[in-house]
Amino acid sequence: MRENTAKAKLKAGEAIIGTLLGFTSPQLVEIAGRAGFDFLFIDCEHGAIGLDECENLVRAADLVEMSTIVRVPENNPQQILRYLDLGAHGVQVPHVTSRDDALRAVDATKYAPKARAAWAAAGLPTTVSVATPDRRTWSLPTSRPGSRR
Repeated sequence: MRENTAKAKLKAGEAIIGTLLGFTSPQLVEIAGRAGFDFLFIDCEHGAIGLDECENLVRAADLVEMSTIVRVPENNPQQILRYLDLGAHGVQVPHVTSRDDALRAVDATKYAPKARAAWAAAGLPTTVSVATPDRRTWSLPTSRPGSRR
């Protein structure tokens, strides 16, 4: 996997800028990368971007050294891993309504025998490091109970 350049810039205290893509256009990904965007957020939950299209977008982003974050269609371990296997630097997992949902999402990003990830002091899921140091997982609490556990 290529270096997560957006993460490296954040660690160095630099600001990063990204763009959201909700449709399939590797050409626009290349234009965004050459224009100086640091990351690409690919929305595979809403719209028509599936696994095959996402792979082409991730490849285009890699060519212009843009980090990629994929919003996966659902909190499903098999789907999460399939999108990460395409080479995405991170995932955003929708429909997290409980602590168990968040743990399931984080566990799906790890290869055996990694243990569960750390939690914030308040018990809320946070950005956590997972199987590789350049990969990130974000959970997205979508209900009041999901944001309190």
